Amino acid sequence: SSDLENVSCVAHVSTDEDCQMANKEYRNHQKIPQCNEGPEKDICSIEETWRASPESKLTIQCDLTICKGHPVSVTGIHPLEGVVDKEKEGYTFNNSTALERFLGHFVIVNTLRKFSFCFLRCKTGRKKYAQQILMFPPLLDIEDSEFLPDKKDPSLININIVMLDSVSRAHFYRSLPKTVSTLRNIVYNKSINATVLDFELLQSSAPFTFHNIRAFMSGKSDFDYIEHSNGTYQIEVLYKKMKNQGYYTLLQEDSCWFDEWGSLFTNNIFQNKTPHSRKEFQNRWSGFQDVVNGYHVDDYGLSYSSCDVFKQYNVTNQFNRPLKICFGGKVYSELFLDYSLSVFQGYIDSGKRQPIFAYTHLNAGHEVTGTRIRQIDYAVSGYLHAIAHEEDTLTLVFSDHGPKTTKFSFQTMEGRGEIYDSLLFAIVPENVANILGLRRMRAMITNQKRLLTTLDLHNTVISIGDSERSTSDSYLKEGLFSEIPANRTCADLSIKPSAVCKCEGWDQKFPDNDPQFIFLAEFGLGLLNNKIQDDYLTTPDA
Repeated sequence: SSDLENVSCVAHVSTDEDCQMANKEYRNHQKIPQCNEGPEKDICSIEETWRASPESKLTIQCDLTICKGHPVSVTGIHPLEGVVDKEKEGYTFNNSTALERFLGHFVIVNTLRKFSFCFLRCKTGRKKYAQQILMFPPLLDIEDSEFLPDKKDPSLININIVMLDSVSRAHFYRSLPKTVSTLRNIVYNKSINATVLDFELLQSSAPFTFHNIRAFMSGKSDFDYIEHSNGTYQIEVLYKKMKNQGYYTLLQEDSCWFDEWGSLFTNNIFQNKTPHSRKEFQNRWSGFQDVVNGYHVDDYGLSYSSCDVFKQYNVTNQFNRPLKICFGGKVYSELFLDYSLSVFQGYIDSGKRQPIFAYTHLNAGHEVTGTRIRQIDYAVSGYLHAIAHEEDTLTLVFSDHGPKTTKFSFQTMEGRGEIYDSLLFAIVPENVANILGLRRMRAMITNQKRLLTTLDLHNTVISIGDSERSTSDSYLKEGLFSEIPANRTCADLSIKPSAVCKCEGWDQKFPDNDPQFIFLAEFGLGLLNNKIQDDYLTTPDA
């Protein structure tokens, strides 16, 4: 508390009334919809956890009893169209031996096409199906990689990023109680050699993904772009840096690559109409590949599965509906976390030769009710408990901004403030803490109460393995690993003028319908009425 006396920015604390209103609006008392439309058992599994080459022999086991005599279909992403084409890429099997033999070949072919999975599906009853995304073991320890050093640098810890889109820190605590309990358990359970840091003051710079993630990927925080038009995340800046250091790089997002609003991979640039014909898909996919091939990414995980998963809900994105997204009896987001864990398991089983840099972007919280995020609570909880045991891995969980299209964010000042209330947690195993050293760990602990942006996260990540940055003792070069100035305020950050600062007392607030602002409402209403009248008088009759 004595340290806080000299800190310029102290986190805003919600009143009990605000908390009660938020809990009511976000229906935290209601039961969470479950994903239970599918058998718990997988159709097929692969025993190996990693591969040294696409042709590595795999032990594949399939059990078709859940299909009750119905054939199993195997489908993959068409290499020229980017989506499942059942006519060209669909195969059916009635016995496990033939299916296992085929999958051994199918995995090789699709790996060479840079896909990490395939779909399995069979009928289990009247209007009932079992479906599975069969994940391929990651392709680690590539001997002929130009980036892979002869011996791993001991300072190159694994870096694991989980980005929860549209989830404020307050909304995280109210909506994910199981996950919060797990984070506390990691801290206090002596059998887990890790701790958790909660950074209270990660300030969202803008009420949209682009600006915040652009700063994280590129290290740029200017506003010299038009959102959804000409801006670029510059993913290649961060990923090339990590690749040059010898990292195996994973980038995955649960968005459809051809959706009209684009995806992380296409800089969320508006893409106009959705393709329909094969020719349109081929043209769009070709252009998409031209973009992503320059990102220095080894593995796109389950990213390319999204379009076909969303298809069952008749949507191409999950920004507003449906209220739950399931696949194979699981919450869809959970599958991305499963794939992430499989990469880190492969790292261990391959002898820890090649470090991992993984970024997983989840959009479960990006919708109008603010309730869907609750469905991933158990999945995120289990994931964080598992990843805390990865002794070489620093995990950062953060968000770009809070809920921005909900009733609470529209109609209350507290909700508007939550739009800019980003969250940030760091899971630090003991081994990682020893590698980072006392100075950097002390800085991270101090920075839990200092004002931050995703630009600081960028500097944190790129300082790892960089001898010049990691010894600079400057937050401008190593982010969270150096102490952020205690006198930092929102005036020192590159944020939108309309942004609500997380520092208590920074913004002056007024009650709803404050009498001194009645004239503004009357002025605005008058302008609208004059505009309507002008349009009425000047618009010719239809």
